[in-house]
Amino acid sequence: MQIPPDAQLSADLGPAGCPSTHWAGRVVLAVLVFTTISCLPAPRRAFFASCATSDECESGACHNSLCTVSCVTSNTCAPAGLCVATYCTPQATQPCKTPVDCLHIAVLAGQTAICAGGLCALPTVVKPNCDDANPCTIDSRSAAGLCEHATQTTCGNAAAESKQKRVFVTSKTYTAALGGLAGADSICQALADAAKLGGVYRAWLSGPTAAPVNRFSQSCRDGGPFVLVDGTVIAKDWARLTSGTLVKAIAVTELGAPPPAANPCPNFQKSAAWTATLENGSANTAQINNSCAVWTTGAPTFTAQLAWGNPGATTAWSVHSTCAILGATGCGKLASLYCFEQ
Repeated sequence: MQIPPDAQLSADLGPAGCPSTHWAGRVVLAVLVFTTISCLPAPRRAFFASCATSDECESGACHNSLCTVSCVTSNTCAPAGLCVATYCTPQATQPCKTPVDCLHIAVLAGQTAICAGGLCALPTVVKPNCDDANPCTIDSRSAAGLCEHATQTTCGNAAAESKQKRVFVTSKTYTAALGGLAGADSICQALADAAKLGGVYRAWLSGPTAAPVNRFSQSCRDGGPFVLVDGTVIAKDWARLTSGTLVKAIAVTELGAPPPAANPCPNFQKSAAWTATLENGSANTAQINNSCAVWTTGAPTFTAQLAWGNPGATTAWSVHSTCAILGATGCGKLASLYCFEQ
């Protein structure tokens, strides 16, 4: 029997009318492609995605069936996580009734967990200060972000009670031609007035017969705490102010900004202040007789022995011993002033 031509063609064709030899090649190719695809690793899962093993997670850690990371190691669970039992956990998983229920949440990046809407969460705004409007307390924020209010034991004693004394480093720099001590005081007052701080201000500066220890007002020397214009306490009282060590550096200007750049000495600090004053408030006798004609000249040819204070330091903040110039260039250098409310 003779096979019809169309039947012979049908027998030689694979699916979709392909020649059988071509079809066989396609089957082999499909098997190879399938085998290759099946051998590729599965894509890693994103942060807080469900997981069974750590190998499934981009972060390399699977905890409580969620891809996560150790917040102890990374010190962050941003932007939407809380640190619970050393692992980052989604915010909406920790129920609470009071803030006490959220105390197990670790504090990261200066934030403290709060109870809001029945769930522990991070606050969106951290208050810049903890002022309780009570003149008899010293307000501050702890390292854990909690407000603390220390009672002044002298509050109510008319002889000792005083409002806070504000302190700033000037936002401008000057040569030693300050116009004497009175001129330096005028600079402090003008900057405070322009910033609308209120109060009377004098410069932390000494001459041959006057220094902060005797030229500052009695109200200032009996006062405290001494604070920056943003409310940060640098010293609780005059005794601590002149002890040689501040709580915080005088590194904020009357405008609330960092001090201006001033580098009168090679390899010195980023900013500097004219003082001729020791940390205890007395005149620096090593400088005072050569203090640029008592702060009246900035002539670069005037011979002087000078040292500057460091606004970025809490020790050696008034006289930084590693920066001193003996010669004919010091008076023409630029530096700021420290200004104290009286």
